[in-house]
Amino acid sequence: MIGWRLLILSLPVLLTGCLVSDRPLITARDYAYPLPNSAAGDAYSYDNETHRWTYSHGFTLRRAGAEYVINESNDATPFVLTAIGQGEWLAQTGTSDGRYQYSLLVRNDNGSYSTYDLSALCDALDQSGYSGTGIVKDDDDCVASSLPLLVDTIRADLPDNIVPSAGYIIRPND
Repeated sequence: MIGWRLLILSLPVLLTGCLVSDRPLITARDYAYPLPNSAAGDAYSYDNETHRWTYSHGFTLRRAGAEYVINESNDATPFVLTAIGQGEWLAQTGTSDGRYQYSLLVRNDNGSYSTYDLSALCDALDQSGYSGTGIVKDDDDCVASSLPLLVDTIRADLPDNIVPSAGYIIRPND
């Protein structure tokens, strides 16, 4: 029997100050599939004041061809993953304005997963500068132009104290 896992995702929501690209940085040759092909579960939101997770809604997750699709509240969002380290993946999803948004997925020691909104990376770069990162500021967004440079910038500049914004307990169906 496969146990319950916590999967933290912030993929479907386009927020101001996001890390985006004008073209997909993750392409078919880069795809990785660390998640189950089919799952269901419960979504949770994190309350920064109480430091607790609270139930939000149910969801399903499935693999559809080369992509995963998460369906939350009748909103299906396709995304792809690429491995960027041991137990670490970069997630890419399309946005309504034709761009691509990114978040970081990390497998924790206990088998759970955490995903981090990379807007914190943009905030850090606002302080330290964008030189050599392949990322430029465009209004509220940071726009990445290269997968290798983005991965290097995540390693060098992502703050250690960022907190996940949503959580999913998944129950694999396979």
